[in-house]
Formats: sequence, structure tokens, C-alpha cells
Amino acid sequence: MPTARSLMRKAVCVCVVTAMTGAGCTGRDRPSAPSAGSPDEIARAEIGPQGGKIDLGDDVSLEIPAGALAQRSQIAVSRLAEATDLSSVFRFEPEGMRFAAPARLSIRVDGEVPPLKAARVGWRTGTRWVALATDIADIDGERWARASISHFSDFGAVVRDLMPLQGRGTHFERNGIGLDLDAEADVVFSGDELFVKVATRSIQAGPLTATLSALPGNGGWFAYLDGHEVAAAAVGDNAIAVTVPEADKVHVFWLQKIRSTIKINS
Repeated sequence: MPTARSLMRKAVCVCVVTAMTGAGCTGRDRPSAPSAGSPDEIARAEIGPQGGKIDLGDDVSLEIPAGALAQRSQIAVSRLAEATDLSSVFRFEPEGMRFAAPARLSIRVDGEVPPLKAARVGWRTGTRWVALATDIADIDGERWARASISHFSDFGAVVRDLMPLQGRGTHFERNGIGLDLDAEADVVFSGDELFVKVATRSIQAGPLTATLSALPGNGGWFAYLDGHEVAAAAVGDNAIAVTVPEADKVHVFWLQKIRSTIKINS
């Protein structure tokens, strides 16, 4: 459920900034008895090609740049009757709307981030949260998680692990990214929205196929094995398979968003 602090906020202001009209403000619609997953607070604004801004209380703000929308559109943001560990969950509509240029989303972090973990802006797909590249700003004594978004969904501030996962097996998950092996191996696995790294040592003879799934973003990953760029096979939406050579040896492979121009020692 949303925090008491969030529910006590009374004023919801929607500020729309355009080159033609300047700024405006609308009121709040509040359902009398919200159920789980339904809007608890909502704000709306009409934003066009000139760009604009929509806020919900003091907890979330979205800035849409000029040129991101081809025509004027009715934008809505609602606070759902649920929460992550660090914020309320906010739904942006129309569902699935995409921008020609990234919009800037800011979410107030309302919770403590445990040691060796970090706050990220995340969007929800099914029951899973996908973290985005995030910067943390301290504004007037409050922490804000800020990220660029390319489409509408449910968003919130989520916790991500900074330390790698270590273990033996065939299936692993770290920060929402899945790792599946076709044979048992010892693994050190870390991953986030910009970089995914896996060190493996196979238990049995022969090559090992590793499949990384639920990768953040829409492709654009470059794959490296033992310091050299390799061709990775796309095996589905946001999933990549890498073949690791002979067993009984430690191999390191990783994915990154920027192509390296020099050899990286593993």
C-alpha cells in the first residue's frame, strides 16, 4: 500500500508547459474506494508536440521534450493502491504510448536503501520489474530517482543488488535478469541495466550454452567472451545465448551497451 506520507498529500497539480500556452493546473480525481491495482490518485494533462510536464503531488514528475509527440495527446498518471520498497507505483497512460525522443521521469525515493544495494527507476512487465539507467539527486533534502523512458507503463523506484550472485546450478536470477545454463556450473553473476557479467566453470565436459533473458532495454547489447567480442544468438525477446568453450576452466563473458574498441582482458 502507499505510504501514509504519500496519502496525506492533498494537492495534485498538473503543470503543462508549451511554447503556445505557458503553464496550467488541473485538479485531482480520487476514487472513493480503490482496490488493489486501481488508481488511488490521478492527474491528467493534454501535451502536444511542443512538449510539457505532468506531476502527481510531490512524488512523481514527467517531462516530455519538444518533438517527442507527433500530436496533442491526453496524458494521465495515477498512483496505484500498491507500492514497491521505495515508492508508490505510478501508472502512465495511454498504455503503450511511445516517444520519438526520451522523456524524463523523476520519482521521489520514500524508503531506506539497504547497504550494497541501489535505488533505480523501474518499469513493470508482468510480475517483473526492469531497472533503468538511473541517477539519484538530492533536492531540498529529499532523494529523487531520475531516468529516461521511451514508453508508458507502470513505474516505481526499486531496489537493485550491487554485489554479484555466486553459486552452483543451472538457473540464476539477478536484478530481474535470468541466466539459464544447459549443464551445471559454478557461476558468479552480476547484471544491471547497462552491464551483465558472468564467470563460469563447467562441471562436466564439453561446451556450455548460457542464455540470458529478460535483458533491460530493446536489444543493442554487445557480447564479449574472455576479452573478445563474439556473436551472440538472439533467442527471443530480450534474450541472448552465448556458447562457452571447453569445460574445467573459468570463462568470463559479458554484455554491454557500448562496443569496446580495445581488447579487454578477462
